[in-house]
Amino acid sequence: MKRRSVLLTTLLLLFSSPVYASGNNVTYNPDKSSVQSTIPNVTKEMFDPTFWCSKLDDANTIIMDQPAIEKFNAKIRSQLPNVIFDLKNQPTSWSKEDLSAMLEPSFPDYTVYVSGKEVSASYFDNLKAQINLEGIKDVNPVKYGFTVKRTHMRTFPTHDFLVDSPDDILYDNIQETALHAAQPLLILHTSANNRWYYVRTYNYTGWVSASDVAITQDRSIWLEYVNSKNFLVVTGSKIRLGYNQYSPELSELMFEMGAKLPLVTSNVPLIVDNQNTAGCYVVKLPTRDASGKLNFKYALVPFSADVSEGYLPYTRENIIRQAFKVQGERYGWGGLFNGMDCSSFIMNVYSTFGIKLPRNTSQQVKIEGNKVAFVDVPTILERESLLNQLKPGAVVYKPGHCVMYLGEHNGKYYVIHDAAEYGDINRPNEDGTLKDIPLHTVSVSPIDWDMLSGKKFIETVTYGNQYE
Repeated sequence: MKRRSVLLTTLLLLFSSPVYASGNNVTYNPDKSSVQSTIPNVTKEMFDPTFWCSKLDDANTIIMDQPAIEKFNAKIRSQLPNVIFDLKNQPTSWSKEDLSAMLEPSFPDYTVYVSGKEVSASYFDNLKAQINLEGIKDVNPVKYGFTVKRTHMRTFPTHDFLVDSPDDILYDNIQETALHAAQPLLILHTSANNRWYYVRTYNYTGWVSASDVAITQDRSIWLEYVNSKNFLVVTGSKIRLGYNQYSPELSELMFEMGAKLPLVTSNVPLIVDNQNTAGCYVVKLPTRDASGKLNFKYALVPFSADVSEGYLPYTRENIIRQAFKVQGERYGWGGLFNGMDCSSFIMNVYSTFGIKLPRNTSQQVKIEGNKVAFVDVPTILERESLLNQLKPGAVVYKPGHCVMYLGEHNGKYYVIHDAAEYGDINRPNEDGTLKDIPLHTVSVSPIDWDMLSGKKFIETVTYGNQYE
């Protein structure tokens, strides 16, 4: 993850600003209509995905079917072998040398703060002790598990919020990513206080709170669940299970877009936790007992929930409609605040089709799909012309940020993305940079918005990629 100071020059945005009057952390726009655009050159109809889908000439053409997507995922793993993992074919044990090298910490060499106070060297000494390098054995068998709730993956085994300034409450330097509930894990190591597991998912490795993980040493049980052929995919931004006083650990459990929930298809029960299964899917979910061991329970997902039996058909219209389901939601750095950042927004949308992307922009941009290069293209006009080679739903990258391309309208090119802030063209600094205005949401905008650096986003784009 990058430091906050780097983020300020990369996750940026847009346009000239309206007149504002502020108080109590609220900024008011003089336009009092209930549906409005505060973004120049974005009209109200652009908030509707149908506006963009109606422009497609191949809206419902299948880009790749599931066998082709599986081959594409295998190609990604071969291109990025240290980033994307086939968990079913990972080592069943690790040597002391290899695990020690993976766990050796790299602590910040700059000033950071926790709870408003500067962090001392002894703080990191204590963290290193918790990493428990001394506890690594000559041979370290892998354990197998699942998350039992949405949880955070951390750089180090601590919940502390490490930030660059004493008053920062948004950008935790050691927040790596968020994990879905029921996500498969390999457990590689345990912290000294037994409160944290060092785990690997299909696209990340880091520390997860042990209380959010259910473990089994029986690989066959784990594999059977991972290999489930019949499953639901969460296609809404989020869904929650119903309130459940009989199984509190499942009550109102949240799942994000892209989460995969194995279906019960044989011996389907009539009643689950004193609720009739009529009108519901029955899914099988991992839970943990008092000692942290894996158990499975049945749960009910209403037919009315925004889910799909199996992956969605991979079409351009579906890509756009999935992206718009999170429009207006709060930005969350590394998945904080039950939110998403720019790259997890892209990852979650594409996961509904079964495409397994890397977590971060620096990794996603390396995938060899149907790629368009903007590097060394000097003018904005030439760069905009290259956008015509991309289909709507493609992803456009610059260092530190990514956006989804929507298409052209009246000579301007548009994207939807999850971003933190934008540059105010009406408030330049003496050095040519722009003062920032918070965005912190998923929004539609022209691709020529103003960044804090004083440049327009289109000037900094490096690649566009259609994953096909």
